[in-house]
Amino acid sequence: MIARRLRLTEALLLFCTAIVLLTGTLLVSVAKAPASTPVLLNTASAPELTKALGGDAALAKAVLSEREKRGAFSDVDALVRRKVLSAAQLRAYEPELAVHTWGLANVTLWFSTLGLLVMFLVLHLHLRRIWPVTDPYLLPCAALLSVLGVLLLFALKDPIRDRMAFFAQAQGVWLGGACVLLLTLKRFWSLPLHRYGYIYVLGSVLLIALLGVFGSGVGHVKLNLFGFQPVELVKVLLAFFLASYLADRGRALADTSAQARRADLYPLLAAYALPLALFALLKDLGPVLVLFGTFMALLYVVTSRSAFVWLGLVALGLGGWIGYVLGFGVFRTRVEMWLHPWDNPAVGGDQLALGLWGLATGGPSGAGLGLSGARFIPRGGSDLAFSALGEELGLLGPLVVVLCLAVIFWRGLVMAPRTRSEFERYLAIGLTVLIVLQGLVIVCGCLGLLPLTGICLPLVAFGKSSVVMTWVSIGLLLGISQRAQHDPELLQPYVHKGLGRLALTLTVPLLVCLVTALATQTVLANKLALQLVRTPDADTVVRPHRNPRLLALSNKIQRGRLLDRNGKVLAETVKGKRVYPRGAATAHLVGVLSPALGGPTGLEESLAASLQGMEDWEQALALWRGKDLPGFTLPQGQDVSVSLDATLQEAALKAIAKRAKRAGAAVVLDIATGEVLAAATFPTYDPTKPVTITKDSPQLNRATSGLYPPGSAFKPVTAAALLKAGKGAAKYSGGKGGRETVRWKIGSQSYSRSITNDEGEALGRSLTLTSAMVRSSNIYFAHAGIDVGAEALQRTAGQFGLTHLPERPQWERELPDLSYGQGSLLATPMEMASVMQTVASGGIRRRPHYALSEKPETLATPLTPEQAEVIAKALREVTESGTARGVFSTLAFKVAGKTGTAQTSNGDKKSHSWFIGFAPAQNPKVAFAVLIENGGYGAKSAAPVAREILRAWDGK
Repeated sequence: MIARRLRLTEALLLFCTAIVLLTGTLLVSVAKAPASTPVLLNTASAPELTKALGGDAALAKAVLSEREKRGAFSDVDALVRRKVLSAAQLRAYEPELAVHTWGLANVTLWFSTLGLLVMFLVLHLHLRRIWPVTDPYLLPCAALLSVLGVLLLFALKDPIRDRMAFFAQAQGVWLGGACVLLLTLKRFWSLPLHRYGYIYVLGSVLLIALLGVFGSGVGHVKLNLFGFQPVELVKVLLAFFLASYLADRGRALADTSAQARRADLYPLLAAYALPLALFALLKDLGPVLVLFGTFMALLYVVTSRSAFVWLGLVALGLGGWIGYVLGFGVFRTRVEMWLHPWDNPAVGGDQLALGLWGLATGGPSGAGLGLSGARFIPRGGSDLAFSALGEELGLLGPLVVVLCLAVIFWRGLVMAPRTRSEFERYLAIGLTVLIVLQGLVIVCGCLGLLPLTGICLPLVAFGKSSVVMTWVSIGLLLGISQRAQHDPELLQPYVHKGLGRLALTLTVPLLVCLVTALATQTVLANKLALQLVRTPDADTVVRPHRNPRLLALSNKIQRGRLLDRNGKVLAETVKGKRVYPRGAATAHLVGVLSPALGGPTGLEESLAASLQGMEDWEQALALWRGKDLPGFTLPQGQDVSVSLDATLQEAALKAIAKRAKRAGAAVVLDIATGEVLAAATFPTYDPTKPVTITKDSPQLNRATSGLYPPGSAFKPVTAAALLKAGKGAAKYSGGKGGRETVRWKIGSQSYSRSITNDEGEALGRSLTLTSAMVRSSNIYFAHAGIDVGAEALQRTAGQFGLTHLPERPQWERELPDLSYGQGSLLATPMEMASVMQTVASGGIRRRPHYALSEKPETLATPLTPEQAEVIAKALREVTESGTARGVFSTLAFKVAGKTGTAQTSNGDKKSHSWFIGFAPAQNPKVAFAVLIENGGYGAKSAAPVAREILRAWDGK
């Protein structure tokens, strides 16, 4: 009766698995069917290849020559690996090429499905005949995970262009099933397996030694040995060794009344050393976590002595720390990804983010087998198979994986107390923990709960060696369960206690993984799918990157034109290619679209949604999730006008290039709205070519991101702080001899500093605010800053939008220097132009922006109109009778502004040249800032550049 009930339970579960397999095969077959018939690389003639390669006869000849010389191509990507095509050429021609026909791929899929069904049926019938009371849940769980693995690999890969990894996976399952059949032989179970403990450990040592000498792998990480991965066999051998050793010595180790003899501890120390040796070879923490976890679990179950657990944790932590410090393989990168998944300095540090993007983008329902963007997940069929499965199947994928692992875990623990021998008991626990802990470690890695590792998700991820050995472990557990018919009450109490704590220790992480996966695909899905990740590109430059699925969808929409405020084209799509008519003049602002050039960047990135007819990237996410629904249509790209004036931008760049020996920048803002009319940077770059990194940093947008000491250009901010403090009428020394020592006190600390005016000018003992601004007296503003105080000056600078300010202690120590724009104070040209916009608008600071349709946004009002007029009047006199007199006399309108000569240790150590201001001086319309690196005196370099820019603007 019991045997019949167990047989029916297993049959029903296997029948459900067969339904999943047949349904999944049908769905993935339909989803992956190609829309066209490409040319077969390995049989095509020269004319056929020439046509497929865009009419390039020479390229076709090179492909034929390589095929004849080195044999058939295993996949289309082999054209790049063999250096026949470049990566860019492959992207262009790949849709026209294949290595398999769809008929062959489809037949192979259905053949694999049929083979799996036959195997599961044979196993079920044979096991129920040979082992009638074996556990009925283990085989269905292993079968279901194996089915998911085969279907996932077919869905992830291009069946006509890639290798048939799904078929290799199916072969691994068949081989594993054959091993299970062999394990049903009575002769195997009659062997004295518990007596071969040292053979198991010696075999493990031999395999590790062979791996160290003859092993191969990517990036100096040795994984493969003669076509298989010995670490998978080592894990099972060490489980056998521990079971054998603990069956023999477990009672002695558990005896707390007597000190364990050294002879009992030496084998355990050797067992601890083997995983560390694997870590040194594999440079991956995953196998070490699995083996150490299994060792500690068994030792604790057998002995209930926590000392062994702490010893293992200390050894594991020490090994991990050493591996991180020494930079073992990619271990450090994986730790950095774990600590900072969305912003880390590691090249390739976006792997975890790509997996989380997949889970989140798939959402609760998933995209469907073969319809997701899991192709964007690196190693989606291996390391990140859990993420890929979640994207394909939604909540169902993680739920099935975690439940199958949980069932295997609980069934393994349930059979352990009933085993006929201690050896089989400990072997059952060891094999169970090996399978479940391996799954738990990689699932935690995919969810960001632990560092990612290179181990396989049992039976799901690609890896024939892992699949076979997992099936062998399942077969062993099935055999043990058949023989496990003894009374569990005969167990020692401490073993019951250890099993209970082990159950809790692994059940809680499984529940945490399940909850985390569900949260990632539901309440956090949209947030994570839209999250940007900042990691270095191949050129080592750190850039923000968006979910590639959303970019792939948006790239299918022909972008609208990007226009300046007068309708001139800044960017447009011509014959499928994005072109930039203004070239280098607008490169930093408009940016580039092509990922090959580091794109998307600039306005191409920030306005991408509008250019593609979308409201925002959240709409792009909704479009991606609905792309395979009936009636789906893509939106139409829209033209977008921005605030830039292309003519003014080009004039600004030309003026800077004429005066700047090294570099410079200029910004022009509309005073009333905050619109950016121009933001030019020199040197610049050609947006159609990769940026060449040089010491002049042409990729840096100096107008918005270049940081410089503002020098005397900061004096209007100090003047504002003085007026806000009610001390605008105060007079201070301007320096009778051109140099003066100023003294100030902060709390109980006294300071003194010798201040010199520009070029050592003697400007007198008593200056007003206006005269000090006109004559640019450093000494006056040093006194004024001391009188106002560090707190008030720092607060005023923040209200004007300066963001790169020193901390308060530095303000107190450097107060007089900071008061005239030196010391540790830094600002961008955009920020300094915003200072002038605030003064010219009567004290209202507008947010600088590029969108024409955007309403003006007030960020702060650091000045009253009356206070702003005092500063504006002084700035008008600067160009009439002060440091910039005569510079703008040839213009049709008057200009107000302030020169700045900022000392620096950069470049040739010559001062940076600044000029900031607004025009016309009365009823101003535009504010501006010009910076010439190492340009010297403000009136000599920056001011003439400002004049040429204003001449191009000419009051329009």
